[in-house]
This record gives sequence, structure tokens and C-alpha cells, in this order.
Amino acid sequence: MVRRIYIVGGLPTSTGPAALLSRLRQQTGNEVEWEWVHTFPYAYNLPKDQYGSFAKMLHPFRAGDPPEDLPTVLALKCLHRQVSKKLRSVIPDPILVPTGIVDEDQLFDWIFAEDSGLFPPREWFGNACEAAFMAIAEKLLGNRSVNGDHSGHNWTKEHDLLNQAPVMRSDCPEIRDEAVALLTSLQGNLLLTKGSGHGKTPKGWSVNTQFLPGLKKAIVGCSFDPLEEHPELKETVQRIRADGNRCYRIDGQIISETVICFCRGRD
Repeated sequence: MVRRIYIVGGLPTSTGPAALLSRLRQQTGNEVEWEWVHTFPYAYNLPKDQYGSFAKMLHPFRAGDPPEDLPTVLALKCLHRQVSKKLRSVIPDPILVPTGIVDEDQLFDWIFAEDSGLFPPREWFGNACEAAFMAIAEKLLGNRSVNGDHSGHNWTKEHDLLNQAPVMRSDCPEIRDEAVALLTSLQGNLLLTKGSGHGKTPKGWSVNTQFLPGLKKAIVGCSFDPLEEHPELKETVQRIRADGNRCYRIDGQIISETVICFCRGRD
């Protein structure tokens, strides 16, 4: 069953609900239905156009629906006293969003943080080839080596890509070996390369912007599925995923929080 989560209230520096709801829906896909019963400064009272959403949110609680069918309600601090009183008369224990959260970016990060308790932490393990793939992605995205074509200026030298963390790990030399082999199969689609590597021209690598949205979704969602949606990558990704011996931790050990924030649209 699809999970429903309501946000009710306002934020001191809010720009409106549209952008945040779009990010939330992109993050969770079809697993969660998101709605924001939004209030604006300064009184944070309920606008007339939000009456219907507010009533819709309260209805399953008033109707006595079973607990598993009830939506999750996140209450923001900025909510008119009378609206808050009405909310708590029907839902006595909504989840209270910390008072220090003042904008949509902070709210988004808190929702998916472990201390919110809304989403259990996911552990992402991969085989050696999957780990190498994500180690390459981590290095390039961490360096912001992303280009639309060979005329771009954001490149990571091949020497640095293959001989620095997380591709080069003393405890897992096989990841580097897999990364060397992967570069050839990824060149020309997911990855762009520039320079010959001979003489004074160092060879450089970057992520192709054409595939950047799918790569971001893969990293945020801890899954290679979004990459298989690209016909140009499907065969390669299926080959990468073929080995079922997934003993390498990807989240936390290969993919950094900095790159996750970048993939979520936060630099």
C-alpha cells in the first residue's frame, strides 16, 4: 500500500510548497504520496484554498480508519494557534518538525535524516564491479567533473581517478582493477574522456550530462535501476550487476554525504 505523508504549517523563509513537493516525489517515487497543507507568514493561518486539504488530512482519523491506513502527519512550528488546536483535537500526536528548521532545504534534509525516524536507514552493498562503478562516480561527481561534450572544462585526470580514494583502496585492490576495465565500457556513453595520456596531454574523464539525472537517482535511491532505463547503458549495467556476491559496502564507505547532497540538488 502507498504511504501517505502530510506536512502541515509554514516555514519562516518558505517560497511555497511546489518545489519541495517535487523534490520529495522525485526522491520517493511511487512509494509515498506527499501533500503540504501550507500556511504563509505572518499569522500562519489556514488559507481558504487549503481548507479542503486540511479536511482531507483529518478525515481518516475522524473516520476511525485502522492505524495502518492512517497518513503520517508532520507538524511545522509555524501554524496558527486555532489551526493547531483543531489539528491536535483530531491527531493528538503528529510528528513535530524541529523548530530550528526554517526553509525547504533544511526540511528536506531532516525528512530523510536518520533522526527523523520517517525512513529507516538503507544499507547498500554491491559486488566488486558495482563498487568500482560507484567509486568512479563518487570521484568524478566529488570533483564536479561533469561535461556536456569534449569542449567542457571540468575533467579529472585519469591518474588521479584511478590512484586516489575511493577507487584506490588498500583493503580492496580489486575495486581498482574493476575500475580500469570499466572505463573502456563506459567511455562514450556515461563517461566522456579527453586527451591522449601521451606526452604532455594528460587524459581526463568526466560524467556525461546526458546521463547525470539517472546517475543521481541511482545514488540517492541506492539502486542501479535508474541507469538501466537508458538504452545506451542497459547492457553494460546488467553485466555490472550480474555477480550476486555483494560484499562491498557502497553507502558510507564509497559514496560520501557530500556527493549525496550534490545528487539531491544541494551543492
